[in-house]
Amino acid sequence: MNPASIHFICAHPMIISWIIAAIGINSLLVSAISQQVSIRWIFSDALSFALFLLAAISSTLLGYFAGAFFIWPFARPLCTRINGGPFAPGDRVLVLAGPHRELVATVHKKTMGQGGWALAELTLPAKTIRANSEIVEEYLLLKKRTSRL
Repeated sequence: MNPASIHFICAHPMIISWIIAAIGINSLLVSAISQQVSIRWIFSDALSFALFLLAAISSTLLGYFAGAFFIWPFARPLCTRINGGPFAPGDRVLVLAGPHRELVATVHKKTMGQGGWALAELTLPAKTIRANSEIVEEYLLLKKRTSRL
């Protein structure tokens, strides 16, 4: 089973949250500025463009924090669901990101993280150099479908 692009995108829900929040905040910025002056005026000289660029960069960085507070709590479980979660002990999974990327492992047990989110402890294949088990976030995993004969 080859994972689709959506699975790799959903392995990074914080970046998804940041992009969505940054688009929203930058839209508010452009809307607020366009009510005062025309967009053509912003691009008329270097100083006004530099100030607009500084405001856009600042609002994009602010989008990281807004995404963490307002979008992350919804994006994380949604991405876990898209990737086949929630997982149960015995499930075969593909690791989508991190140091064990593209390894097929087995969920050994589930545990609770400090933030109250479910984590999966994986039993890694014997060929890995690192430890035999690894605790990872559930959104980093893609459930392998078993074929029925």
